[in-house]
Amino acid sequence: MKIYPIYAIILLITFICSCSNINTITSKNDFTYTEVGDVFLNDQIRVEDIKINESENGKAFNVMMKNLMWFDMNLEIKMDFYDRDGIKLDNPWGWKPFTLEQGQSDWIKFISPNKNTYNFKLYMKKAEL
Repeated sequence: MKIYPIYAIILLITFICSCSNINTITSKNDFTYTEVGDVFLNDQIRVEDIKINESENGKAFNVMMKNLMWFDMNLEIKMDFYDRDGIKLDNPWGWKPFTLEQGQSDWIKFISPNKNTYNFKLYMKKAEL
């Protein structure tokens, strides 16, 4: 009875499907955020800068992303916002498509739902084709 290879394959598939990369980063303006993404994007995409501005309805987050690869990257990105107590704020935006050409850096903008935003999580994944 050769059941063991089947268990090894199931374990390997489970590991690959559950891989994620979580980095907690403090930006230059002391605003802490958490970056959550596909573990395979870790060496392919880098957050280079974050600029935060007050807007009428909330805070505007401008995030500069850089494609470190020699090919274009089609991504989906979303941002979740949290208040000072760590409670997730309603986010009406969802996932945004975002394309970076090889070696390119570009800005993507998010608007928090209100001015009480204290922290955020940035999620990245490869776009579904």
